[in-house]
Amino acid sequence: MKKIVLAALIVLAVILAIVVIIGRLRSIQRPVTDTTVVPTVTAIPLPSTRFPTSSTTADTTAQYRQLPVITPIVTDNFDYQQSTVPVRPPPNLDDLKNGAVYDTDNLKISYSSTLDKYVLTRKTYLAQKEIDEWTRATDLIGQINNPALFVDQPSTISATVAPSSSPTSSSSSTTASTATDATDLTELFRSLFSIPIGGSTADNLIPTLANPAPLSSTAAAITPVKTIDNLVYFAQCNGQYDQYPLPQGCTLCQSGCGPTTATMVIASYAQPGFVPPTTVDYYRQQQFTLGCAGSKVNDLKQTLNDHGVATTPYLLFNGARANQIVSTLKQYLADGWTLVTVGEYADNSPSCGKCGHFFWVIDVDANDNVWALDPFYGRFQNPQPFNENSLYPYPKYVAAFGVKANR
Repeated sequence: MKKIVLAALIVLAVILAIVVIIGRLRSIQRPVTDTTVVPTVTAIPLPSTRFPTSSTTADTTAQYRQLPVITPIVTDNFDYQQSTVPVRPPPNLDDLKNGAVYDTDNLKISYSSTLDKYVLTRKTYLAQKEIDEWTRATDLIGQINNPALFVDQPSTISATVAPSSSPTSSSSSTTASTATDATDLTELFRSLFSIPIGGSTADNLIPTLANPAPLSSTAAAITPVKTIDNLVYFAQCNGQYDQYPLPQGCTLCQSGCGPTTATMVIASYAQPGFVPPTTVDYYRQQQFTLGCAGSKVNDLKQTLNDHGVATTPYLLFNGARANQIVSTLKQYLADGWTLVTVGEYADNSPSCGKCGHFFWVIDVDANDNVWALDPFYGRFQNPQPFNENSLYPYPKYVAAFGVKANR
């Protein structure tokens, strides 16, 4: 018996020695990274990203930086109708209970008869975005955090994770090295003992990341919310105007990002008493397009002009990523304009198609993060504004125009 114990101790000592040697070799071989801190020149309080980093961050950053810069087309005439209507309706709770499954690259939603609950399996950092879109489309946005209905399935988020800071940040390579070391050590123990570590299958070698806390909380967003430079923020969902009806059907929560964005600009720059129903009523009076099929960018621009907000011609970006257009955004911001923007948040979402969406860009920081007052995706950001880059590669920027007080 003593011989067995002694042998076990010797094996353990050898394993520990191997781990220490590998760690020292890696510290010797790893190139020194630039730790110089680039000062942030903006005065805006920047909320931290809610997404974890992973070993894939460095690759994402490289792809992010390689895209060519786009020079926008400047024009006075442009018509785009934002829409959140998919080709076919996504499965609702009854569909799921009858065996249907919502399954994309980012998210899976299914029904468990054992638990008598609907199971959310997050596959990537974009899962929360899709949960928000699905609950909006199925009118469940106020129930998603009900533990009697929904449960999160623990899963390994192994797909690409969005950059958490600047594309030029040196922290990405450090994070990648740390995650790689952890994976290598896991592989070492697995090979020594021939058992999987951290999962039930031998292929599950990526450290499990904690699921991000759902943002669709049951607590209603405060409306209106004062933000940077005393700008006014309104949420189209999880607030007091969610169910306000639109002229051609649906509600403010389901399809009202256009008038909600217009309201934020008008209340901030021209008429402080404006609220989303006031803007919806104005759309109705003018017979503007506003309903389940969304709304139009030229109607939004006309509404701002009619209520004392100065605007620029349109900037057409044709689906560009954030890093392709930040130089243009910075130029307009430096000249005193903020930008009403329309982007697409999906390519073929089962909940909202291309997920066309209006939001209001108010700053780009020293790390090229685009900060916006976003009536839907940013509705639980506290403090405002919301980092649109956290949803990279979305939004795909379609167009924008500058806005400011007409003085």
